Amino acid sequence: MNTLLNNKFSIKNFSNAWVIVLGCMLIQAVPFSIVASIQPQFISYVVEGEGFSLASFSLIFTIGTIASAIASPFIGVLFSKVNIKILYLLGCIISSIAFATFSICTELWQFYTVSCIVQIGATIISAIGIPVLISAWFDEESKGKALGFAFAGGSIGSIFLQPLAVRLLSTQGYSRSYLIFGIVALIVGIPVMYIR
Repeated sequence: MNTLLNNKFSIKNFSNAWVIVLGCMLIQAVPFSIVASIQPQFISYVVEGEGFSLASFSLIFTIGTIASAIASPFIGVLFSKVNIKILYLLGCIISSIAFATFSICTELWQFYTVSCIVQIGATIISAIGIPVLISAWFDEESKGKALGFAFAGGSIGSIFLQPLAVRLLSTQGYSRSYLIFGIVALIVGIPVMYIR
């Protein structure tokens, strides 16, 4: 039976590969979970604070998803032409700063626009980026296990970030919470890009 250790990689590369998985888990746990998972906690605060209807504000999820779907083929092409670390760094900066930008949004169109940018950045660092990165380090036999561990980071991160978001929103309000979480995503996300 071919294995990652005796077929494709040296012992050093085997170790490096699993460090990459750890990095992917951290990306999923913090930057991705912040920009993609905790937004529902903000809904009631933003709706009440800005006077939006629940239905109109909730469209940020649909609009963001559509933007991500449209951008995905182009992002996929970029991954075949641009250095992975550069794209990850770009995706992290885009998604984190855009999430922080929610803190100064006051109009629906602004929330919609920023949501598109956030989701495009999230697609770069997660939905497309992680499978591309894992595929570069693992053979077919080990790839599934590595992807499973990598994407588990998102669930692990949400376990801690959801209650943290609730607490922060109740004490700091939604504008400051958007800013704080955006900064945290950036601070954690950028160093993770250089794990190897």
